[in-house]
Amino acid sequence: MQVSIIVPAYNVSNYIGVCIDSIRRQSFSNWELIIIDDGSTDNSLDICQRYSEVDSRIRVIHQHNSGQGTARNHALTLASGEYICFVDADDLLIDENTLAKSVEYFDNNSEIDIIQFPYIRFKDHQELNSSEKPFYENITVLNSKKEFIEHTDIINSVRPTEKVLKTAPWGKLYRTRLFNDIRFPERMVFEDTYMFCNLFEKTNKIAFVNTGLYGNFERVGSTTCGAPAAWKMEDKIKAFCKIFATLQKYSPDKYLHSQFYIWLLNLISAFYSMFGKNFHIEDELSFIISRKSCLHHSGALGRIILTLGISNYIRLRSSYYNAKALFIKKR
Repeated sequence: MQVSIIVPAYNVSNYIGVCIDSIRRQSFSNWELIIIDDGSTDNSLDICQRYSEVDSRIRVIHQHNSGQGTARNHALTLASGEYICFVDADDLLIDENTLAKSVEYFDNNSEIDIIQFPYIRFKDHQELNSSEKPFYENITVLNSKKEFIEHTDIINSVRPTEKVLKTAPWGKLYRTRLFNDIRFPERMVFEDTYMFCNLFEKTNKIAFVNTGLYGNFERVGSTTCGAPAAWKMEDKIKAFCKIFATLQKYSPDKYLHSQFYIWLLNLISAFYSMFGKNFHIEDELSFIISRKSCLHHSGALGRIILTLGISNYIRLRSSYYNAKALFIKKR
């Protein structure tokens, strides 16, 4: 078996059939599909089991609802392929040659550990960012951990790059050996962003290829697209602190460190303004305060924040967001 495809599924009865059909249509046939039903309360499990009855390459496992991280970890223990591909249950492989071209690229490039193929994002079946080209014009290879972290979608929020490495697991093919001793954090959202930082430690090179195509749907009610909740944003800050630590470890760009640090402070301030005392990030805040020396490289704003103190800055910034929201509401 060359490719193990991992699909965690939870209450996706309106989507899972399309997802599985897109995998079965792949011109590359040497794959196994491991579906972990994460305690669905609709008929997702029944749909998946019907597919497994007609295609022996499909394996369906049912577990009590434990989250995507646990589901993916369960599947990783069962995977037998040389390569791993994660597909979300409400997404699909649009190009029928996505797996074939990706495996071919791996076979011809032994130094590459991860490839990211092109993707298109949809919302309510309408393409997002339709002005962007879905295909990369040229293959680009990231050759160092510095390049890995500086090209992530999270850092791209601070300093845009032409090629953006998604910290979501979908839209890629991985060498399975990367996951020999790496797993997703469990009972956590944004667990994929956190995991990616650990994956960098074992990755040699990452390639953006210009063949294949993945379709990612933004679905109302999904883990990351649902209504904001304090516990979700707490996990988000935990993952972003991991990104910041990785950035400081591998990138020598101290100005970039400081700019991401300020961006993170402003994000925390916004969450405090939304959730108040229900927002708990004591450990993360202690970590952030311990790294405040990076502000010496950010110019006047950094000096102002250092003078105020991190906690005071967050409090003042939160008050600003609250006043701004009140002003907009009254207009």
